[in-house]
Order: sequence, then structure tokens, then C-alpha cells
Amino acid sequence: METEKIVTKREGYGVNISAGKPDSLRKVVTTFTTVRAYDGQHIGVAGQIGKADDSELYKKAEAALSRGVPYPCSLSSDKKQVDNIKKIIPAEDIVKASSSLLSRIEQAAPCFTASNKIELEYVEKEYTNSKGSHLKYAGNNLEVTLVFKDKKSANIHDFYYQHRGYNYNEDTIVSDCKMLADAFLNEVAEPEKKLPIAIDSGMVFARVISDLIPEVYCNGAGKFAGKIGQKLFSDRFTLSVDRKLANKDINVPF
Repeated sequence: METEKIVTKREGYGVNISAGKPDSLRKVVTTFTTVRAYDGQHIGVAGQIGKADDSELYKKAEAALSRGVPYPCSLSSDKKQVDNIKKIIPAEDIVKASSSLLSRIEQAAPCFTASNKIELEYVEKEYTNSKGSHLKYAGNNLEVTLVFKDKKSANIHDFYYQHRGYNYNEDTIVSDCKMLADAFLNEVAEPEKKLPIAIDSGMVFARVISDLIPEVYCNGAGKFAGKIGQKLFSDRFTLSVDRKLANKDINVPF
């Protein structure tokens, strides 16, 4: 029998924003352990939130093999450690930094009220298996998601701004929010002719990507289930995946 163990630790700090001011701070610390067992033809899985008893998890994963879930086993013996912790905002200063940012945005866009949240997250993930593999990752990232409402509007919200990455530049965020606010207030006549549409790629591909998750595919729940080897996309469609660490803007291990 071969085994794998994955331990994920997350520490998150979230500043809730209401009426343009920091409203509350939420800190969440979680640990999740997953164990997988393979008998050459099947897989058994067990998991636990919080402090885990590894021996008990291995027993549960081994017992789960009796369910007969088919799964190929192809383990390697790789060893790699990645430390991607960046100097963004110290966790203890996130409320102070949020207050400063919101104050400047209010001055730059006085006709609007901002709400939603600013989040700072740290992730540690460690993978080991019975073949000797040992992979370890540590990283952090900041996400600023602001929803803006025109003070004269009856709408729930009128536009939003989002920044996600390994850096924080208050001047840039204020400038971007002001640009969006100014554009919103600059009404233009709707042209009679058809115009090209610009749309966030995430809105289009979110469902497509979720259907490519191995567990979804194997369970037959996705649109691509049972279609390996078939041509599904146009020749004009290109999907590029860049796994270079320097080009990542989200905190995803390996």
C-alpha cells in the first residue's frame, strides 16, 4: 500500500468595510490534514480539520479502500521547498493601512461610498508520500475588493475595484479608484452601432476551469466527463498556463 499526506495551514486577516470605514477585523487560523491510501487499483481518502492523529487518519484511509473507488497510483520521490513570503503589509498594521487607504479614496472620490473587505492571507502547505517525496510551500497575498455606491444612486452598488497580488501600493490603488469613479460620472450617449464587448475572463472561464478539476471529472459531474481525446474547442481558442513563480498573482502552492 502506498500513501500520501497533505497538511495545509492558513492564517487570514480580513478587514470588513462599511460606509467607507473599517468596521471589524476577523482573524482565522485553520489546519487541514488529508491522507490518501492506494492499493494499486483503488484510492481511500480521510481528512481532519484541526490537530490530526496521523495514525488514525491512515487507518481510516486504508479502510476507505473497501469502497472500491478506482484510481491509478503514480507517486514520485520529489523534494522541493518554496518560500514565497513577501513584504506586503504586516498583519498587525492591516487595520491602520486600511484606514489610511479608505480616507484617501474618500478624498479622491467624494461622491461615492466604499464597502466590502481587505484580506491578507498566509498559506503553508506540506506534501509527503511513502516514496520519499517532501514538498513544502509558504506564501502570502493581499486582496483588496471594494464595492462603490454613488451617494445619489438608489442602486445597491455601482462599480467595484479589485487588487490581488504580492504587493501593496496605496498611491496606485487610490489612483485606480479615482479613475473608475471619474469614468462612472462621465456619462456618454449610447451609440447606435454595435461595439465590441470587454469582459473579465474570469466570468467566462470560471465554470470551465472548475469542470477541469480531476475530482469533478472523475465523478462525472463536469461538462468534460468521458470526453478525453475528443475535440471540444475551436481552432481559434488558445489556453496558456504559466507556472513560473514570478508571474503568479495568487497564493497557490506549486
